[in-house]
Amino acid sequence: MSLRLETEKISYNVLVGEGSAQTVVEGAVTLPDQAPPVGKALLVRAEPRVTSVDVVEDRVVLEGQIDIDLFYAAYVETEVRSEEEDALPEVVMEEKLEKSTFPGALSFAFVLDVPGAQDGLPADVRAVVESAAGEVGGDQRTIDIDVVLALSAAVTRWEEFTCTGGVVSNREIEIASQAVRVETLAVSGTAQVKSEGFLPFAGKTLPDQVLDISLFQAGQPAVKTGAGKAEVAGTLHCSVIYMAEDTGLTQGFWEDGLSYRLELDIPGLTVQSRMDVAVVARNVNWRVVENEEQRGLAVTAELQAAYRASEAKEVVIVTGISLEGTVTVDTRRQLLTLQEAVGEGRTTGVGEALLELPSGLPPIERILCGRAAVQLEDAHVLGDKVVVEAKAGYDIIYIGRNGENTSLVTASWPGSIPLELEIAIPGAEPGLDRQVHLRVEQVEVDLINREMLEVKVEVAATATLRKNIELEAVIEAVEVPPPDGRQASYTFVVIRDDDSLWKLSRRYHVEINDIIRANRWLESEETPLVEGMKLCVPKGRKS
Repeated sequence: MSLRLETEKISYNVLVGEGSAQTVVEGAVTLPDQAPPVGKALLVRAEPRVTSVDVVEDRVVLEGQIDIDLFYAAYVETEVRSEEEDALPEVVMEEKLEKSTFPGALSFAFVLDVPGAQDGLPADVRAVVESAAGEVGGDQRTIDIDVVLALSAAVTRWEEFTCTGGVVSNREIEIASQAVRVETLAVSGTAQVKSEGFLPFAGKTLPDQVLDISLFQAGQPAVKTGAGKAEVAGTLHCSVIYMAEDTGLTQGFWEDGLSYRLELDIPGLTVQSRMDVAVVARNVNWRVVENEEQRGLAVTAELQAAYRASEAKEVVIVTGISLEGTVTVDTRRQLLTLQEAVGEGRTTGVGEALLELPSGLPPIERILCGRAAVQLEDAHVLGDKVVVEAKAGYDIIYIGRNGENTSLVTASWPGSIPLELEIAIPGAEPGLDRQVHLRVEQVEVDLINREMLEVKVEVAATATLRKNIELEAVIEAVEVPPPDGRQASYTFVVIRDDDSLWKLSRRYHVEINDIIRANRWLESEETPLVEGMKLCVPKGRKS
């Protein structure tokens, strides 16, 4: 007789629970002494950083800071000379665009309710800005800031189970099995990398002053994964607000202006692993280059890359073994409760809208900068896909013209751009647990006329589906010959490495308790058997 189970110990990642909330972070910033006072606040740009995560029972405690960029109009006196020789110059007030940066200006702390969370478990946390606004104080140097943050946390833990994935036998047996997909790798982290690039100014006047350089991730970078290592290569789009002698205040845009390369050591990574990388630029520096070979801006930046690596493995679990004939197969099964990783997917989609200037605002002469934010409205799991509904908002700073007068103006269209994205995930079906995340990838703006613009917002969406399943898994099996029909007797068996009391009881048609009574050194069914020892088996006593 020959029957052997092929077993494997599987370690896999389980989602314990999730929590999300919206919070308003309030604070104040004060202009540096050398900065001119605020005439009017135009735009607040906020970038959150989670600095501490503490998982306790049924809760996740988050702490972090928010970097603030304030764009505002300062009023400066300018002398305008008359064409008449004897006339005194006229003093007029002009608006000048200014930007002040406040790293870590606001702090936040929040407790998310996550049922099932336990002390010390890992958590994947996210902090996303939904809106940011500022109000100027009476001294024109203090600005009260309100930032609306969307916070989320997903708590996971690692579990192990031993499964029977195959059966070896010299007989023609029938095997029933079920394939289950489980997440065998889930790693997240951050890394620092420097980026540099050159922005050519062919046919353009070089800047006298650069007010702002904004860097945007140009889609998902190219990722090559291998044994414990990943190579990441990507580019950044560049938007520059600058002053030039002939054009005045203007904005320029360079696709793929900067590039970066990143090498990561990630234990457990394989060529089948999936990776998602999000890059944020900090400490952007620039210098004007003008020589025979180059003419433009040389830009360097420090980047923070947040990465998430995952991998799922299909595990075959034997649920039954049968054999026809005088010799049969008896199995012992155990109820397994598992969390199946049904699938994951990623897609990009574009939301478009024609946006009219709100009533009362002057017509647009030139757009200087913009900001888009996206919010998840709903997600539906259908057959083999996830349908995501979202809305995006858009804000701009522009130069407005009313007759001979120009001014710096801001306009906002919150939630005005609808999006619907479909993420294909084989095996998706209604009722599955889902995780969906959105990120703005790129914005295209076309000025239709002085009071209307066409905005296209490209959004990346990722979705992960899971479900809990139960199945009866075979954990032991033995070939059972027919009873020999003889009167009760005893036999001595030499214990083999894969023997158990359950197997011996089935093979010799005897109750486990009878074997225990016949061997005084056996205290209970849990007493380990030692390979090579002899065991007394009272044959023929099974009722």
